[in-house]
Amino acid sequence: MNVRKPLLSALLAASLMSATTGDSLAAVSPSHQGHADTGAAIAELTLNDGQKWPSDAALREGMTEIRATLRASMGQIHGGNFSAAEYAALADRVESQVDGLVRNCRLPPEADAQLHLVIADILDGAEMMRKDNGRIEGAIKLMRTLHAYGDYFDHPDWHAAAN
Repeated sequence: MNVRKPLLSALLAASLMSATTGDSLAAVSPSHQGHADTGAAIAELTLNDGQKWPSDAALREGMTEIRATLRASMGQIHGGNFSAAEYAALADRVESQVDGLVRNCRLPPEADAQLHLVIADILDGAEMMRKDNGRIEGAIKLMRTLHAYGDYFDHPDWHAAAN
């Protein structure tokens, strides 16, 4: 049995807890703080003079679909029962949602610039899910990015791990 699998499953569980409780992954697992944040575009996110950035219907719909797509797979991912092909299909679905979101979203330039940081990490997480040694980390990154999106964008009733 791969020694990394239980560790990565624990990290995924901690990430899911942080997404639903508001606690940071670092508070749950301090030894992995650097790994979770390395190269994260979301670390560059800022608020709009202390307020969340506006969203439009296309953005809200796209992000809701990305969340639903990931959430539908979380039980199998957490249980270690998600195959490489399933990760690739999940990445395809996420990327398709991003394509539609980008095509239809119309935000003011400043909000759009912040959204690009979110999109960069969503796409990075999707790409990680395609690699032999980064699938679970990609799912974690995607969940953390969805959580950050809700912290910085006005999306009524947004909860990263909600139904």
